[in-house]
Amino acid sequence: MTASQSSKIKILYVVTQGERGGAQRYVFDMATHLDRDKYEILVAMGAEKTELKNDLEQKNIPVKLLKHLKRNIHPLAEILAAWELKKLIEEFKPDVIHLNSSKAGVIGTAAAILAGNENVMFTAHGFAFLEPNNFLIKAVYFWAEKFASIFRKKIITVSEYDRQAAIATKLCEQEKLVTIHNGITAPVILRYSDLPANRLT
Repeated sequence: MTASQSSKIKILYVVTQGERGGAQRYVFDMATHLDRDKYEILVAMGAEKTELKNDLEQKNIPVKLLKHLKRNIHPLAEILAAWELKKLIEEFKPDVIHLNSSKAGVIGTAAAILAGNENVMFTAHGFAFLEPNNFLIKAVYFWAEKFASIFRKKIITVSEYDRQAAIATKLCEQEKLVTIHNGITAPVILRYSDLPANRLT
């Protein structure tokens, strides 16, 4: 069954790792507070830590572990992770791909491009290029984020500071940016009430 034939909106959440942390708690809250009668949910994450997987499965949320999606940077692993996620996108056919954390954000955007799925959202739990690294590393992070931002419908920041930093650095069009502080009911409504009417197949 394709997404357009289903009565439910299919949401694919992607996060780099499954340890218990801020981004993981965010994904857990979002995935477990959506109406199951309206949304079909799948969460994909790296396989190095599985605490989030266990927590989600206790709530009957399906999880896909991506063996090539790892915390540390390795060029071959990044390519394999993007290909692995591309295949998952083609199989699940999500109406929305909601990416979380910087690495999953870039790799997930690349995978969506390869799979031909344009409905990409990204929540920035702090931008990597704002972290205290040397100039070269910060430049790499910034340009990777800037390129990926071209293909994202919306970029959510969890703080106004990050939204203003994205505007100041000209990361993307200002209209793509929205600040939504961590929470449950309001963020769910704001994120998914304005989805494109034409779902991708």
